[in-house]
Amino acid sequence: MEYNGPSTEDPLPQLNLWQWLSVVLSPFLLTVLVLTVVFTVTGGTSPIPQLSTGIYSLLSVFVVVLLLRRLSVTIQTELFPIRPPTRVEMAVTVAAVLVTILVFDPVATLVTNVFGSGNGTADSFDSSLGAAIFIISSVVIAPVVEEFLFRGVALNTLRSRYSMAVAIVGSSILFGGIHLLSGGLSGVTSATLSGLVYAGMRIEFENLTGVIIAHALNNLYWVLVIGEIIPNVVPG
Repeated sequence: MEYNGPSTEDPLPQLNLWQWLSVVLSPFLLTVLVLTVVFTVTGGTSPIPQLSTGIYSLLSVFVVVLLLRRLSVTIQTELFPIRPPTRVEMAVTVAAVLVTILVFDPVATLVTNVFGSGNGTADSFDSSLGAAIFIISSVVIAPVVEEFLFRGVALNTLRSRYSMAVAIVGSSILFGGIHLLSGGLSGVTSATLSGLVYAGMRIEFENLTGVIIAHALNNLYWVLVIGEIIPNVVPG
């Protein structure tokens, strides 16, 4: 899918590779900018719990809505295919969740222990407001908007210009990178590895539904662990 040609209907597809990737990363970059301003003004104090999570979610929704408003239905369908998953896709979705929790997350924990990295700058989860922001952002918003941006825009932009391998790895690295604020090195590692699986699912089934479900279930697991509703099966 090549988006270099002129279009009178859709101005956004005329953007070059770096402009497209800037669109994908804009919620993260703007979040960093906003947090820098806020923490400079407040002396490093967060005015509300889960500030970074909330700001990133709002900006991501804004960018995705803007894309949907500016792109034609045809290009939306190419970038963001959403349809009921087949039984095979659902089986792969369940397998992806299990692999992420039982394999990728322990690997991420190991990498963090080896390099002695912290867990990023995520706010506490000890208030009702913080919990609400965290749950809504992680389980409802992020699985949709991040899949639209990374397995929709980034993956398709890269594979229209480079090999499939470059598209899968490149979009996964970008996806991992935006988790630096919320998860530190552990979050980056786990998200990058998960991104490889999500990208493979997106390409195999040409559908984002299963990927969104896998993403949501993985995030839900961690919400339940953080809330001490279920035990953490990942060794620490």
